[in-house]
Amino acid sequence: MVDLKDFIVKGIKELVVDSQNTRYRESIVAFADVEDPEFKEIKSMTHENHLLPTDWMPTGKTVVSFFIPFTKELMMINKEHGYVAKEWAIAYIESNNLIKEICSKTAEKLKEYGIGAVWQLPDQNFDEEKLMSYWSQRHAAYIAGLGTFGINNMLITDKGCLGRYGSFIIDYRIEPSVKNRKEKCLYMLNRSCGKCMELCPVGALSKQGFDRYKCNQRVWAVDEYYSDLATCDCCGKCLLGPCAVLERS
Repeated sequence: MVDLKDFIVKGIKELVVDSQNTRYRESIVAFADVEDPEFKEIKSMTHENHLLPTDWMPTGKTVVSFFIPFTKELMMINKEHGYVAKEWAIAYIESNNLIKEICSKTAEKLKEYGIGAVWQLPDQNFDEEKLMSYWSQRHAAYIAGLGTFGINNMLITDKGCLGRYGSFIIDYRIEPSVKNRKEKCLYMLNRSCGKCMELCPVGALSKQGFDRYKCNQRVWAVDEYYSDLATCDCCGKCLLGPCAVLERS
């Protein structure tokens, strides 16, 4: 039997490198036990219908979470654009497709070893009224130990917060990753930043919290603006502060 942990990590990284259009930095992968009590804590904190890993897969044993970091070049393109750069919107679309490819191809490979896998994609599990996910990719990444949340409501990893998250569940136990809980948000750490709140063009971020309805109106306005593209409900301006691309990348 192959080392499943190395097999999964290597496979995900190779798929990201093989992506032909949007460029990425090296992805990072972490693992969580489906019975980690933090999954139940997240359910109580976010959405009463937020599902547990075993709701997706009753026989599941491990949640595999991965972060695909964008490049600094893409960050600068979106930062310097007066609205939202088309390159950013395209990267959003292509990253959604890449996440689907990672999950499906990894599942196919694992099936050869008799291991099952299920996943939920970012655009397929959303409460349209409360604007909350039934399966939060960022919270799954947090529980797996990939990083901590910043005041911008994004998860900040050792590579920053500029990128996309995905996850899948497998019915095979892999030792959980050590949880990376070192505070990376400078505002949370010592109130020395807060740039993301300044960058938000619609005031959805403040010291009082996150207004998801303002944010939602903004991202769908971007989708309408780029009507020649596939669905691209994105903005990303709040990701462009000091925590966007960290040095350990």
